[in-house]
Amino acid sequence: MVALRGKGIVAASQYVQNGEVAIQRDAPSGAYQIAASAIEMMGEDFPDPMYMVDIAQHQGEYRLLEINGFSYSIFYGCDLEAIVHAAHEAALHEWKAVQL
Repeated sequence: MVALRGKGIVAASQYVQNGEVAIQRDAPSGAYQIAASAIEMMGEDFPDPMYMVDIAQHQGEYRLLEINGFSYSIFYGCDLEAIVHAAHEAALHEWKAVQL
């Protein structure tokens, strides 16, 4: 899932189901819930304005797998238009923050 600091999840996809590659736009609601909890716990602490939250299902339960940087991640079936819009929003916010 792609997350934007201060906004949360902006795009998501699933890329494995039952051990097989199954790229889909969107993700199960349980995965969203775990990702949202991780984002809330992390708050503003991730150094980049955009980042990836990877969730895995293990023994029927969704769990946080890892949090990765945005710029070196693969988006699989994510909504690219939503990602570009969020990246634009983040870049504009960063640019305005450094203006005098």
